[in-house]
Amino acid sequence: MNFSKKDVVIGFIIIAIAVSGAYLYRKLKNPEITTISNPTPISFQKDLEDSFKYDIPDGVNSIELKDVSGGNGRGIATENEVLADIEDPSSGYFYQAWIENNGNFVSLGKLQMAKGGWLLDYSNLKLDEAEKIIISLEKNYDGKIEKKILEGSFN
Repeated sequence: MNFSKKDVVIGFIIIAIAVSGAYLYRKLKNPEITTISNPTPISFQKDLEDSFKYDIPDGVNSIELKDVSGGNGRGIATENEVLADIEDPSSGYFYQAWIENNGNFVSLGKLQMAKGGWLLDYSNLKLDEAEKIIISLEKNYDGKIEKKILEGSFN
């Protein structure tokens, strides 16, 4: 078979168009995500650690506790402690920590005022066995949750 220069050039153009079309199709189908470089924000955990002058070791299982009372409190729970940045309770009231599992609530104890907020140390808790950790505002130490303030879920 004899090919003229014209046939060869047209063949290369067709191949170039097909390759370009395939490349553009892939680009449009799978666009690259571009990120804008922003300064890294200080983490919530780092804020609490700085406030309490306390270091939560890397690799410790922890969850964030969010305010469910309409306020602006926050906290972190680990296997051994709860750190809570919440307002001081009114006279005669206290904060209590709870775990919830299958609708059953078990008290972890009363939180104590600490430098920078509220703290509760307790024995090792298997966080994977609890569904939630709750911080409540209480007047009576009677085993009943009166008002939920902070809550964190493992699900």
